[in-house]
Amino acid sequence: MIENQRIEALEETVETVLRPLADLLPPERVNSIERTGYDAQLRIEALEARVAELEQRTAEALQTANAVANSRIWRTLVKVSGVLQRFTGK
Repeated sequence: MIENQRIEALEETVETVLRPLADLLPPERVNSIERTGYDAQLRIEALEARVAELEQRTAEALQTANAVANSRIWRTLVKVSGVLQRFTGK
């Protein structure tokens, strides 16, 4: 809540300071700057979506690894390999 108010206040300040400067620039330069900002925002959003997807996949992989480690088959394999190691002396 407070964070949003701070962001809004900063945006208002930026608008107040930069708008008069932008009015001095040729319109094509302003459009170029705005387009660059828009493109950057799109790239950021795409990266955020990719990070969210990777976080989800990581969580799923962790869940799968935990399920395997806790499965009866895995525990049986671990016990059998321990017995085989004792018999073979390795």
